[in-house]
Amino acid sequence: MKTPATLGLLALLVTASLLFATQPGSEEQTVADPVLMQVGTTTIRDSDVRFLMLSRKIPAAQRNAVESRLIEHLVERELVRLDLAEKRVEPDAEQIDERLRRLEAIIRQGESEPEEVFEKLGFSEERLRAEVQLSLAWEAYLDRVVTEETLREHFEANRAELDGTRVRLRQIFRKAQQDSERGEARKLLHAVKKQIESEELTFAEAAAKYSQSPTGKTGGDLGWVSYLGTVPKELTRAAFGLEVGTISEPLSTSFGVHLLKVTAIEPGDFTLEDVRVIVRKRVSDDLWDAMVETGRREVPITKP
Repeated sequence: MKTPATLGLLALLVTASLLFATQPGSEEQTVADPVLMQVGTTTIRDSDVRFLMLSRKIPAAQRNAVESRLIEHLVERELVRLDLAEKRVEPDAEQIDERLRRLEAIIRQGESEPEEVFEKLGFSEERLRAEVQLSLAWEAYLDRVVTEETLREHFEANRAELDGTRVRLRQIFRKAQQDSERGEARKLLHAVKKQIESEELTFAEAAAKYSQSPTGKTGGDLGWVSYLGTVPKELTRAAFGLEVGTISEPLSTSFGVHLLKVTAIEPGDFTLEDVRVIVRKRVSDDLWDAMVETGRREVPITKP
């Protein structure tokens, strides 16, 4: 998740309170809190990473695999925090206090004391207030810069992705996890694409022959796909850029390598009102990314 959300912080604290409530003797544990990254004059510490891992329910055993990604997320948040402060987007103290009271009430519902949970996580009241302040400041910033015209322009520029348009999609899929496997799969699918385009095989025949997905038995048919559906975004982005009858270049996902063909397009009829929340979230993400990009150019980021 790119943007700060109070619901995310709520989930984090509930998870933390339940975790500590069910760990006998956890009150005796002490945890070192080294500095992992410096963003301007602000430090990102080990406790920040632990806090994120709790919120996302990531087991401690997986830390090495996800740590760099989590640190990057924390760096982004700090860059946004600095930019908002420079723009003088600051919630008032009463707003922060009210949000903190709500968070503490949630923790107590889990039969834990807020002070104990914060102490176990190595999270001081000052740092917790900073998290809540960022969430509220971002909401205030969006209220300031995102207008009705902004939302409408985004909707019109991305109508097919948002109005419920569907594409009928076929795929040829090759399993690939390692880089060497991906290279071989891409090479094979490039050759298969040439066979299809030269009419040596139809796409359906090629899917039946080469695809390692169960859909190969039905000519690679994935059915009707919407942009906001459950198909991996890498596939929908590529599919919604294709015209009927055209075939994509081989593209990679976490599952493997895919070759796509759109066989039909069904226009949607959703209006901006129908997808307003989604549009606002997309605009928010775009603004967040732009702010982070600016921050990376202007703010020193160092690793101890």
